[in-house]
Amino acid sequence: MILDSGASMSVIKEQSLTFKTIKINDDESDYKFVSLKVNNVANDNIKAVILDSLPAEFQSDGLIGFDFLSKNIVKIDFKNKRLWIQTVVEK
Repeated sequence: MILDSGASMSVIKEQSLTFKTIKINDDESDYKFVSLKVNNVANDNIKAVILDSLPAEFQSDGLIGFDFLSKNIVKIDFKNKRLWIQTVVEK
């Protein structure tokens, strides 16, 4: 997955989903969605739009957008190849 703070929502390639994936239909939208879970994060559900066609150059499964990044602090440790996610505590 790609982290993209400029994307207003998260998306995932339909080819990356298994046949068992439960797809969410929203009557107010033309898109299908899927609920993605991020382990060990309080704000762990991401409602991602399922896209059935992306350019072949797009090798990742999808991208995590501002809808997730606005609720969590994400730190990238390049040296140790780790990604740290901390839930934003609202005051």
